Amino acid sequence: MSLDDALRFEAACQARAFDSADFEEGVRAFSEIRKPEFRGR
Repeated sequence: MSLDDALRFEAACQARAFDSADFEEGVRAFSEIRKPEFRGR
């Protein structure tokens, strides 16, 4: 895989992760200083 392909793949994965309920839970837990409760969504 070329570097350009790898960077595109990484960007796509990050975009998908940032749009997940678990990402929102992680951010919320961090701001509330508590352990996150991830559910795999």
